[in-house]
Order: sequence, then C-alpha cells, then structure tokens
Amino acid sequence: MPRDPAPPGERFLLVDASSLIFRAYYALPEISGQGGRPVQGVLGFLNMLFRLADDLAPGRLAVCYDGGMSRREEAFPEYKANRAEAPDDLLEQFLMVGQALEALGLHTLYVERSEADDLLATAARLGEAAGLAPRVVTGDKDLLQVVTDRTHVLFTRRGVTDLAVMTPETFRERYHIEPARFPDFKALIGDKSDNLPGVTGVGEATAIQLLRRFGSLEEILDRSAEVGGHLALTLAEQADQARLTLRLATLDRGVPLPLDLEEARFSYRRLRPEGVEALLTLGLRALAERLAKKMVAAAREA
Repeated sequence: MPRDPAPPGERFLLVDASSLIFRAYYALPEISGQGGRPVQGVLGFLNMLFRLADDLAPGRLAVCYDGGMSRREEAFPEYKANRAEAPDDLLEQFLMVGQALEALGLHTLYVERSEADDLLATAARLGEAAGLAPRVVTGDKDLLQVVTDRTHVLFTRRGVTDLAVMTPETFRERYHIEPARFPDFKALIGDKSDNLPGVTGVGEATAIQLLRRFGSLEEILDRSAEVGGHLALTLAEQADQARLTLRLATLDRGVPLPLDLEEARFSYRRLRPEGVEALLTLGLRALAERLAKKMVAAAREA
C-alpha cells in the first residue's frame, strides 16, 4: 500500500466483515480446522485483518456486520434477488469470526435491519467528526461515495490481498466525478451485483458525460430535454426508476450506531488471551501463535 498521510494515532480502520469473509471463503481453497470444519473464510479474513493492522498501525479499529433485511428490501423486493443463498458452512464461518473477534476484545458493530455499508458510512462520518482519519476496507463499491480528504476506502479488487486505495484524487482519476456523486452514477448505469436497474442504454461513459455536464441525477432528469435524441425520451420515461435506484444506492450515514471510540482503541497489547485460545479451538494454530508473539512483544514494549 502507498504511504498513509495520516498520523497512525488518527487512523481508524473500519472493516466490512460481510464483504471480506465472503471474499476469503471463495478466494481460498477449503481449509479444515478443528473437527474437520471448513475455516478458510475465517483464516483469510483474520489474516487480512491483522495484516492491515500491521501495515496501517491504526489507533482504532472496528469491524461491521450486516444486520439482516434492510430498508432496501422493503422498498425494492428485487434488491439482491439475483444472489444465490450462502452455503451453510459459509454462514457458520461468519459466526466463527464473530466469536473470535469477541474473544479477542475487538470492537464489532451490528445494528438490526441495517447493512454493513450503512454502518461503515456512519462510523466514518463519526470518526471524521472526532478528528480521526477513517480507512474503510471493503469489496463493496457503494462505499466509494464516502471518500473524502480524511476518509479513504481500501477497495478489494481480487481476493482479499489486492487493494486499491481510493482517495478523492484516485477516485476522480477513475470516474471523473466527485465521490459524493457515485450514487447518481449508479442510478444511471444500474448495478447488476445488487440487481438495481439503471437507465436503458446508459453506460459508464455516458453517465460520466451527463454528470459532468449537469452535476446530478436530479438535474439530468429535470433537464432531460436538453440531452436530445432518444436518450431524452428514455430519461423521461425511466425517471422514477432512476430516482429509486439513487435512493437505494445512497448510504445511510445516520444509523443509530453503538460506536465507542474508546472501546475501538487498538493495539496488540489490548488483545485478550482468550482470543488466542479461541483461535486454537478453531484449529488456527499458526495464526494463534503469531498473535500470541505479537501480544507478548507489545506488552514488553509498553
């Protein structure tokens, strides 16, 4: 990763458990732990978590989980309807990760009926307000809308090791618009991964051109006659559909979040020995021994 401009004590590592466990599960070959249970998602996620902790040396760390059906399914039942059901052993590994994080004493965030990306967006806002520099790790492009001078997104491109650091500058280089307009961009092109409709015939290049010319989806729709041609008719006909996608793609940054910035303080010295035991119980001996050494070294340096 490129050098992080924020002082280590200000860095606030926010991790999308839902996205990264899923990626680790499919990126790694099946790995058996205690009793022959598959644990590749657990191992891949925790290895990445502590690798990021080593690379970034964050002063605070929190892990966010999905909280079940959200307002998006209620507003649009077809939301994510194209996704297959998660295998049972993957769901079990989500629970294993949660148990390991709790045993280690790491700060986890979960809110009923709220998606992890809304929790991450809210935590990033609260972190900025507290003078911190949030670093959001996710494979969900929706989080790109929270990028600011203080909040950066570490976006997983392949597996769980290839990360793109998205700052305002790198976002503009890629999309040629401001990060806050990413939901408008999605409203125009749609999102196959979330099963969200876009405007028929509008691809990335056209969406960028329209947003650079008019500034926002609402301005595009209000002034669709100025676009001309068949696209003007399509924009007028599909305006409600585009506005719905915009609402669904816009993250909620006001979730009532039980974020405790003191509880979120991170150092290897603060990890609990019970966490090492939990990893041994899962059959993750190499990771447990590595963490134990880091904890002992951190205690000696204190």
